[in-house]
Amino acid sequence: VSTQSTGENNKDGIDNNLSWNCGVEGDTENETINLLRQRQLKNFFLALMVSRGVPMILMGDEYAHTKKGNNNTWCQDNIFNWFRWDLVEKSDLRHFVTLCSVYRRTYSILHSPKFVDNNDIEWHGTEAFKPDWSPASRFVAFILKDFEQREYVYICLLYTSDAADEED
Repeated sequence: VSTQSTGENNKDGIDNNLSWNCGVEGDTENETINLLRQRQLKNFFLALMVSRGVPMILMGDEYAHTKKGNNNTWCQDNIFNWFRWDLVEKSDLRHFVTLCSVYRRTYSILHSPKFVDNNDIEWHGTEAFKPDWSPASRFVAFILKDFEQREYVYICLLYTSDAADEED
């Protein structure tokens, strides 16, 4: 995406873009692509919210705010940087992010300041205690354990689409 809107002739940022756009650059009316993008957003939010540490969420992420490919909007007073209350109200993603936030707050183990060590986590693959870290693996799970609080949380991550592989 060109960032001509900055007046910098597309020289206002780095060209090392490691994102995947589901096969179409920018906005689209293709419902399949829009549904895939929504699913990816939800997957990333959930992975972030079940991770230890401070969730690094930017203003507008809860409604999929876009800067239209412009990666250097810090000094702009325009729609790229404004919080869009009109988009928040009609965002399906916002409700999902709220549920993820509630889930995170419910389990203190997810926001513990303690660094995880091998006694606090068990990794699993399709078989218990046997995680498969190979590139071909489509499944990984873990159990976070807090023996003092007697709290345990099981999280599994499953990749079920080959759509990303078609881009390569």
